[in-house]
Amino acid sequence: MRKLPPFLPVAAALLLAGCGSIKPRREITTVDGVRALSSRELRDEVHVRIRGRVTASRPDWNLLILQDPTGGIRIINPPVFPDIGALVEADGVAGVSGRSPALVQASFRLLARSDPSALPPAASVAGDMGRWQYRRIEITGVGRSSNVDGSGSVSTVLDVNGQRVLAEMVNSKNLVTSAFPDAELRVRGVADADILPDHRVGRIRLWVASPAEIQILHAAPPLRSAPVLTMEAMQRMRREDIPRHRVRLHGTASLASASDSLILSDETGAATVIPVPDTPRLTGTGVDVLGFIEPGPTSRRIVDAELTRYQRRTPRLIRHLGEIHELSREEAQSRLPVHTRATITYMDPIWGLLFVQDSTGGVYVDGSSLTDAGLVSGDIIDLQGETAQGDFAADVNVPRVKILGRGPLPSPSKASAETIFSGAEDSNWVELDGIVERVTRDDGHTILCGPQTGRTASKRISSATRRSRIGFWAPGCG
Repeated sequence: MRKLPPFLPVAAALLLAGCGSIKPRREITTVDGVRALSSRELRDEVHVRIRGRVTASRPDWNLLILQDPTGGIRIINPPVFPDIGALVEADGVAGVSGRSPALVQASFRLLARSDPSALPPAASVAGDMGRWQYRRIEITGVGRSSNVDGSGSVSTVLDVNGQRVLAEMVNSKNLVTSAFPDAELRVRGVADADILPDHRVGRIRLWVASPAEIQILHAAPPLRSAPVLTMEAMQRMRREDIPRHRVRLHGTASLASASDSLILSDETGAATVIPVPDTPRLTGTGVDVLGFIEPGPTSRRIVDAELTRYQRRTPRLIRHLGEIHELSREEAQSRLPVHTRATITYMDPIWGLLFVQDSTGGVYVDGSSLTDAGLVSGDIIDLQGETAQGDFAADVNVPRVKILGRGPLPSPSKASAETIFSGAEDSNWVELDGIVERVTRDDGHTILCGPQTGRTASKRISSATRRSRIGFWAPGCG
């Protein structure tokens, strides 16, 4: 009988003993399990098997994102790109995308075909979007600009409580993007934020699945309602008074040192203007800028701006008060003739304050020469005069008035503290809710004093507005 070498039993015993110490391969089956891994563990090629819905699929960006009940995760260099809404099982290795956990070396098994109605619900988010990385969220903000490229992809910039968010979508069929700028939008999509080395959130994208995920809550204000500001007025505006919506400036434009910006100047100062991408960069005199005020490195600037060339208008007769608010500072100073029919909304024979309004808007009239004319609110008048540039907006000077009869006051527009202080409702008849904190008297006037920020209403006042004195509500009264 043949004998075994004496060392073999020992080797077999060692081999059997070693089998008991082999650890089974670790497997993670949820997104939050991947996110819980430490940096060292992410280097250990931990096996991951996740079931989830495809929430973003963009082959042109090499982008694929899945979401399970615990969160969302990006797939790095996926071999295929299942449709949004598909239920899949992804098998791969835990890795990193930027500073966020991800799935690499992945393979897929299709469990159910695309069903957009089965997408995870979107969480409503107002800030701190880094916490919601790769998850479906819902945001509300003001549209800044919108662009459609040659392939039909839509890029829309929104301002969400001071954060710029870029919403990206491929399927833009039947989507009217021209209505997005300056409108209040509700958008659902997948959050994708750049996490900076100091853990702050940088650029934020939102991957939008379809046009149904974008909803216009409130249309953009009419262009004629955008207040016309001087450079000085913009720079001196208090931060809390900066409007969320667009403003208008006129002046002379020149190229700045930065290739994407211009310098706009008028007789009161200058400011940087950053136009909407892929729009004309106009230079020279007579440039009209429509855009959003934003703090810059050293001063305020106008961003997401649209530039057009306005022509100096030859003297003409102004028959609608809304035309006066559209005048540039230079035009208002040119003493254009005014002749219109309007309703007096406020007359103060002591201080000579006169506000009138027609179907196109309201305007302030220098009433110092009309204190003994017996004018009262509700009078329908024939008004003649000439334009002038007031401290804040264009006015009517040297008025000549003929009373035609009596009539009801216009229906007041609903106003907020934001629209009042932005100047968008300058001289208009409005209704405003606010707290009456104190009642004072001055030169025969009763003045209701209230806070500068809106609170629960305890008093409702309808009045013509002026930025320096808002009807009977004078925030600065002492």
